[in-house]
Amino acid sequence: MYFGLFLASSMPGSLMGHLTVIDSIYIGGRPGQLAIVSGLHKLYAVDSDSNVIYVIDLQSSALIDSLLFPRHPDFLVAYPHQKWLFVAVRSDNSGLRHDLYRFNCINDALIGHTYQGLFRGKQFCIDSSGHLYIPSERNWEMLLKLSEVDLITVDSIYTGYFPILVVADWLTPTVYTARYRINVVLAVDTEIDTPVRALAVWR
Repeated sequence: MYFGLFLASSMPGSLMGHLTVIDSIYIGGRPGQLAIVSGLHKLYAVDSDSNVIYVIDLQSSALIDSLLFPRHPDFLVAYPHQKWLFVAVRSDNSGLRHDLYRFNCINDALIGHTYQGLFRGKQFCIDSSGHLYIPSERNWEMLLKLSEVDLITVDSIYTGYFPILVVADWLTPTVYTARYRINVVLAVDTEIDTPVRALAVWR
């Protein structure tokens, strides 16, 4: 069975455009989450069946490196300002607790990590100022704000029950977080680290 990635290009053939397959890359496993580091032409792809992240050169479509972890890596976030990649790796076999690794994407070297197992959820993000936002494992009502340099917690933001998804708006000092089984998205002002409004979401 063929496992790989397809590269597609958006063509301006209409107002909506359409996607055209321009290449395919064999990586040997089922690709999971992806991250691109702009400026370096690198694509990072999690292998869903192993503890490996594959590094692909987007100019040549060649597999150029692989990163091996002690357990399965679940989530990736690229920080283009510093050319860094952050990886959340499972702390145990439950798949709920995660450690955080930081890589220099220029040479794919490990430059920082934490083994605290403090992180949970389905997603984490980084804002334009370089702070990471990750759902807390120990307090299910909190969103953790971490320094991108030393990976220590600089603040905890109360969001209510079980923040599970989080995304940053790079044009404004705002992070949006969705809570588990609650049809509300909270907007968090990252200058004061406080939720400032709620956006209702209907099914």
